[in-house]
Amino acid sequence: RDVAIATDPQGSSSVSALHAYAISLSLLDARPGMRVLDLGSGTGYGSALLGHLVGPTGRVRALEIDPALTEHASAAHAALGLGWVQTTVGDALGEVAGPEVDRIVSGFALPSRQSAQRLCARLAPGGRAVLVIQEDAERQGLFVFEPDRGPRRVHDVTYVPARGATALPDTPPGAPDPQRASGETGPQGETL
Repeated sequence: RDVAIATDPQGSSSVSALHAYAISLSLLDARPGMRVLDLGSGTGYGSALLGHLVGPTGRVRALEIDPALTEHASAAHAALGLGWVQTTVGDALGEVAGPEVDRIVSGFALPSRQSAQRLCARLAPGGRAVLVIQEDAERQGLFVFEPDRGPRRVHDVTYVPARGATALPDTPPGAPDPQRASGETGPQGETL
């Protein structure tokens, strides 16, 4: 079924609906040999898809705040023979420093455009990021960021909010509590 599936009892993490992956990965345009940063990778389903897109000459660094989900993802990637997909535990919003990457994708809503722009500083020339941003208390948007262009808003979505200490200072006034779950919706507002 094309619906989001909660991965914890609180619903603060989910596996996105299949069409959410299709939309984000189509916009991301990851290709063989690219270096990809997958933020909020959850169970690793999206990271596995990215691993197949970039192939063994590429690299995927998947970052997830939940140690149990990270362990699950690592085991799944190993079972699939995706040695070029590395899954680690960490706060995705703390990833503003590090080596350049060709692509960045998020599986959660960043607390602000400023958070997204800080992450995009890691993009290599010609890079691209597909990120969800909490625009205000009620609205989230799917955005494409490219260093040589301004951000482009694609459509309304609803993803789980950012979790972790670095998410809190940027949270817009009136935005949902970062520890509270949210369902995802697709381009027409349908539940994912």
